Amino acid sequence: MNAILFIKKYLSAGLIASLLVGTMLLVFPAGAVAAATPVPNITPAPGTQANQATNRNQRLEAVYQRDQKVLANQGKILSKLNTIISKAQTVIANLKARGLDTSSLEQALTGFQGQIVTGQTYYNNANSVLTTHSGFDTTGVVVDPVQARTTLQTSRQDFVSFRQSLQSALKNLRQTIREFRQANRPNKHSPSTPVAPTAPASQS
Repeated sequence: MNAILFIKKYLSAGLIASLLVGTMLLVFPAGAVAAATPVPNITPAPGTQANQATNRNQRLEAVYQRDQKVLANQGKILSKLNTIISKAQTVIANLKARGLDTSSLEQALTGFQGQIVTGQTYYNNANSVLTTHSGFDTTGVVVDPVQARTTLQTSRQDFVSFRQSLQSALKNLRQTIREFRQANRPNKHSPSTPVAPTAPASQS
């Protein structure tokens, strides 16, 4: 019975690890780097003046539309992260109730929550910048290329800061969970699993 309870504790820690993997994929999706699209330069390219302006504006407008998608995606990430944090807190509470020392997990999770708050700030900043959309009209068409480029540069920096604010905390949380699982890994020498006594050596 003790061995079964010990294994349940170990599997519960594994659930937190699974939640963390989901978090990593949310924030750092494979094959996609948020805000990696460079902001087009407004320096004229070869061609007629009209063609230069048209091509420049089209590039700015394309990045603006992509930034709207990045913003929406980061909003979804924040919402899902809050759900994941709630589930992780429940798992940690269960581990603690079963007698395990969860102080390291609690500390790492608290640190991660703090970085989520920081990420929310960067998200709010980017949302404000794109909602104001200086240099673009309400449909996303460029009306002032200089202001439009500044808008995109500002929102891009907020997107990058959003990811960076979560990156270090995620790594710390992942490492803490790994160490916790290793420290509580069930094995034949676990105190929760009785070890058969060794027969005394015969004396001649």
